[in-house]
Amino acid sequence: MLVRNYNEDFGASVEEAFGTADRGEVERYCRANATEFEWQPDGTLRTWQRRSAVVRHPITGQRCWFNQIAFLNERTIDPEVREYLVDLYGEDGLPSPPGSAAVDPVGEDIVELLNETYEAHTMR
Repeated sequence: MLVRNYNEDFGASVEEAFGTADRGEVERYCRANATEFEWQPDGTLRTWQRRSAVVRHPITGQRCWFNQIAFLNERTIDPEVREYLVDLYGEDGLPSPPGSAAVDPVGEDIVELLNETYEAHTMR
């Protein structure tokens, strides 16, 4: 489950992520791409969708692991910055919150293992 929050303060804004600030256009995009959405009272947007962690590369067809679980995880934010952001926006207000009602948060040990694996297999 990929849960994202979009706001103007940090992370991607709605306009940056969707190429438009028009709510109707954003909602049409979400519906067309099996993405649930909810506009928050403060005007921010929360989306969620079930995404496969393994996809085929669009050119080679090779199966690739494509999952932002570690890249967008709260545990990759400097602890002091994370604490400040959680104080401001709450645990569920981060750009990619640690979990949702349907998903248990990913543990710090798993995020660390994923980041180590990324680093070990990254080709520059």
